[in-house]
Amino acid sequence: MVAKTQRKLKSFSIAEVEQHNKVDDGWIMVYDKVYDVTGYINHHPGGKTIIERFVGRDATDEVRNMHADHVLEKVLPRFCIGTVSDKPEPNPVQKDFRKLYESFVERGYFKEAKEWYITYQVLMAILFVTSIGLVVLSKRDSMHIVSALCMAVFWHQMAFLGHDAGHMSVHVDRKKDFNFGLVIANFLTGISVGWWKATHNVHHAVPNSLHDDPDIAHLPVFAISDKMFPGVYNTYHKRVMDFDWLARNVFVPYQHYLYYPIMGLARFNLYLQGIIRIFKADKVERKSEEILGLIGFFTWMYLLLDQLNSTGMVIAWLLISHVVSGLLEVQITLSHFSRPVLEGKDYGGDFYTRNVIASLDVECSPWLDWLHGGLQFQTVHHLFPRLVRRNLRQARIDVMEMCKKHDLPYRAVSFYQANVEVIETLRHAAEKSQTWSPLIFEAFCAQG
Repeated sequence: MVAKTQRKLKSFSIAEVEQHNKVDDGWIMVYDKVYDVTGYINHHPGGKTIIERFVGRDATDEVRNMHADHVLEKVLPRFCIGTVSDKPEPNPVQKDFRKLYESFVERGYFKEAKEWYITYQVLMAILFVTSIGLVVLSKRDSMHIVSALCMAVFWHQMAFLGHDAGHMSVHVDRKKDFNFGLVIANFLTGISVGWWKATHNVHHAVPNSLHDDPDIAHLPVFAISDKMFPGVYNTYHKRVMDFDWLARNVFVPYQHYLYYPIMGLARFNLYLQGIIRIFKADKVERKSEEILGLIGFFTWMYLLLDQLNSTGMVIAWLLISHVVSGLLEVQITLSHFSRPVLEGKDYGGDFYTRNVIASLDVECSPWLDWLHGGLQFQTVHHLFPRLVRRNLRQARIDVMEMCKKHDLPYRAVSFYQANVEVIETLRHAAEKSQTWSPLIFEAFCAQG
């Protein structure tokens, strides 16, 4: 960690802070203080890309909601260089949601739910051992099919557990949860915890941002809006996501038909994305441990598959386990694909407003909470990312009331309706893609 030496605090105007909006000269505002984070950007545990979005800007709610108290109390003060002379009053939405955050703290919604998670992990361990045992202890193909189904459910549930760990809501401690994530994500599921955190942190800060959110940047395979057709520079991937020949002719025109098949095979892409990041990213936290975890995953997977009776059964086991667990990919995209794509430097407004606009909740009975793993309450989760999963349902009541008070577009629909809306969004963009032409677009944009 790189910290600034202590300086005498000065007073800066917002206009002055806004001048320092580059990676090599970056200041942020948190509450009424100014912080020079230039030397810290490349050392930020949550990834540098998220800080890059807010240099020169107010990042109060982003910092508050995505970090534990000790970061604000002990880490951030090291970089304080002054105060904001003309800091505006927070708007009514910010005021009320900040009060709601404090209310959740008082109710213990951010505290570790140790017994709950221990029980959950024991059940998952039984499921994993069952899947392995059905292959190792039996030579019957039918038992191997059951093994694949067990592994699919295990991976599906482990993703939720890894997601909780990534948000520091399992042990409520970053180091412990990162260690836990290396086991849950890298070793047991083959998905890099570092890759997940790097993309997911940015997604939470700027959800559905046309230029910034990596979770909607899927060209040439998917385009959820015709705003993507001219080709969009994505600040996370640091390249233009082209609406190229493959997008125009193979994928996007038929994306509403391809959605479920692609989601069923998307897990293979997640393996690849994690490996690519480990070897291409400028900085990878605990790189050797990430690599060892993935090596461990592919080793036990190979040994398990080697026990199957034939090449055909290996293919069947892989397809069943991956396609069934692909329900997760559907659940992830349901809450955002059908929501508005946000443009502009404010990313759709203040932290709370943009996250309500960009998120969708899925209505379900409490007994189905295990199936959705907390993803059914995406709006609540986006507003308070570190909230422990078991408290989401109760917290949702307060969030709904707050959204109603401030006329925010909170939306919740059934799982079926959420699927319908995603397919309709993809179909609408697909139809537009069939008539879109770069020449016509350039003609409309011509100057003079």
